[in-house]
Parts: sequence; C-alpha cells; structure tokens
Amino acid sequence: MLARQQLSLLNQQTPLYLDVKVLCFLYHMTKFNTKDIQNAASDAVRAISDAALKATTVIAQAAETAAKVVANNAEIQAKIAATPSAQSVSDHDLIVKLDTKVDALKDDIKLLNDGANTRQLDHEVRIKSLESTTTKLYAYGASLVFAAGVIQFFLAKFWK
Repeated sequence: MLARQQLSLLNQQTPLYLDVKVLCFLYHMTKFNTKDIQNAASDAVRAISDAALKATTVIAQAAETAAKVVANNAEIQAKIAATPSAQSVSDHDLIVKLDTKVDALKDDIKLLNDGANTRQLDHEVRIKSLESTTTKLYAYGASLVFAAGVIQFFLAKFWK
C-alpha cells in the first residue's frame, strides 16, 4: 500500500519527487539480503577472473605462434642469403660490365673534352695571328694614304 502511495506521488510530480524516488530505491534494496549480494559479487569476480585467464592464455598462444613464425622466416631468409644463385652471379657480372663501360665512357668524354679544348686553343691562336696581321695591314694602309696625301699636297703646291 505504501508503494502505491509513493508511485502516485511520483506521478503527480510533487516537490517530494526526489525524496520519494530515493525512498523507493532504498525500499527495493532492502528486499535483497546481504547473502544474495555476496553471492552475486563472488560470481562476478569468478566470471571476470575466468575471462582474464582465458584472455591471457589466448594472448600467450598467439605470441608463441608469432615468435615461431618470425624465427622460421629468419631461418629461411638466412638460407636464401647464404646460397648464391645463378641470377645473383649474373647480376654481379652485369654490374661489373656496366661499371667498366661507364668508366670507358668517362675516359672518352674526357678525351673529347680535351680535344675540344685543344681545338679551341688552336682557333684562338689563329684568330690572334689574323688580328695582328689585320692590324698591321690597317697601319700600313693608313701610312700609305697619309703619304699619298702629303705627296699630293706637295705636288699641288709646287708643280704648277
């Protein structure tokens, strides 16, 4: 009967709403005895510990399997690395051949570059000699023109 009165008070939304709700909760809690609560708590602890034990077992098994796989892969990789294959030998030979050809190309480029430099120097020497010859010709030509001018002046002045 008291519980119905409390529910009717809850439905009416009176200022005692919170206090009535707390009283209802306490009333329902008193229905359980401490033995039931202890049993429920011990069951919960047992369930949690069983789950934790199973989880650690599964994790340990997974770690052991992973360690075996890693060790096996490392062993296989070591065997592969230790045995020379025909391809690795031919790759090495190919690299040596390419290295030799690249060195030969470097030497050829140096020779071409040296030849080009030599030709350029030859051209510079030839151009300098031509320039000096041209300068001499201009000087002689200018001297001849001046001399012709002087001769013309004297002829015009004294030859009449």
